[in-house]
Formats: sequence, structure tokens, C-alpha cells
Amino acid sequence: MVRYLKMDIYRMITSWQFYVGAIGIGFLYLFGGYQGRYIQSVYSSYFYNGFFSTAIMAYAFCCISFAGCFIEDSEYHYWNQVVQKGSLRCYAWSKTITCFLSGVCTMVLGILLFVFMLRLRVPFLQEEYIVGGQREGDTFGFLIYSDTVLLYFICSAAFCGMLGGILAVVSAYLSLYEKNRLFTICIAVVGFYFLENFLTSNLDLPEFFNIWVIYGAGYSLFGNSCQNIVYAIFVAILFICVFGFFIEKKLKEEIRGLGDKARAN
Repeated sequence: MVRYLKMDIYRMITSWQFYVGAIGIGFLYLFGGYQGRYIQSVYSSYFYNGFFSTAIMAYAFCCISFAGCFIEDSEYHYWNQVVQKGSLRCYAWSKTITCFLSGVCTMVLGILLFVFMLRLRVPFLQEEYIVGGQREGDTFGFLIYSDTVLLYFICSAAFCGMLGGILAVVSAYLSLYEKNRLFTICIAVVGFYFLENFLTSNLDLPEFFNIWVIYGAGYSLFGNSCQNIVYAIFVAILFICVFGFFIEKKLKEEIRGLGDKARAN
């Protein structure tokens, strides 16, 4: 399993799609910040981005780097090698975990790119414009101070990136049914709207089912940072386990079908 993870993580960080996704998020947030009021600081721009569609579109970029891994492996017939020489279970779970990590890392790099680009024009933070509600209503509000604000951006981006990772895993799973690269990117936005609007708005479920509240920057679900983080990690692990099982099962069906075709020929 470790060998599979090393290969997949190396494949992720050396892929041009990974950096395209990060750059896309950086510029998306940069341009999105101008939808709000006058930009006083990097933090104010980041804060207001959380209320615009740019924050949702960013999740599509989280899927660029690795969500299409099964499509690529199918095109290059890598699945045949997995059956002959490797472990299908390790292969499936390694791809699932790396896909999640790719979403988190893409979001963090993208937000950091946005932060340092905007820092060329405005300061990181102007504390005199921060109200108590912004600190109290944010999971990482205790970091919104001049000397820790950069750490705030990293932690907040990783937190939001967990949702990007979840959507990337879902996209990778659905790509086993619809082998189309554009589909794996678009499904992230569609999946977000489905989870956020249908499951919470239409079914009127409580807030702890709302992924926008669980992972969104500027929200504090339980009013306690530790509880928010533990719950968000629990939800992410639950998604990974469920879809990892589905991915392994679907891969067995796909590869078994390829084997039957090969024997028939």
C-alpha cells in the first residue's frame, strides 16, 4: 500500500494538471475579490470571496489534478498490469486517498498564490477593520491577528480543501461510469449544489449535514474550533471510506469485464 501511495503522490505532484488547478484557484479568488467592496486587506478579500460563486467554482479546480486518474489508467491500459502484477485493493485505495489529498493540496497552493499576489497591493490584515463576529464565527478565528494571519490562510484553505478532496473522490468514482475528463471537473460543482441545496434545503436537514457550513471559511458549526475540526475530519474519512469501497467494487467489475473480453478474443 505504501508503495502505491508513493507512486500516486509522486504522479500527482509532477503532473501539470496539479499546478494548473492551483493557479486556477489563485486567479479565481483574485478576480472574485473585486466583486465585493473596496479591498482593504488580503483577509477582507478572502473573507468576501466565501460569499460569492468563486468559492464554489474553486472546487472544480480541485478535481483537475487527479480526479481523472482512472480515465488515464484505462486509456493507457494500466489496469491490465494491476491485475497481473499488483493488488487491486491497494490500487483502488491508494487512488482514493491520493485523490482526496490532491483536492486539499490544490486548494492550499491556490489560496497561498492568491494571498501572495494580492499582498503586492494590500497588507495581509488590518486589525482595526476586524469585528468580533468575524473571529467568533470562524473555525480558525483565533488566528486572525497580524502575527498569525498567514497561518490562518493555510489552515482555512486546508479546511476548505477537504471539501475539494471529497468532491474529487466523488468525481473519480463517477468517472468509472462516464469516462470524460470534462465531466470529472463539472461534476464537482454539480455535486456541491446537490449536497448543499437538495440535502439541506429541500430535505430541511440540520446544519451539521450542510457541507457549506462544515467546510466553509467563515463558519463555526459548533462554536468550538476543536469540535469543528474533529467533525469535519470525521465527515471526510466517512466519505473516503464509503467511496473507496464503491471504487474498489466498480474497479473489480470493470477489470473483470476486460478480462472476459480478452479471453473471448
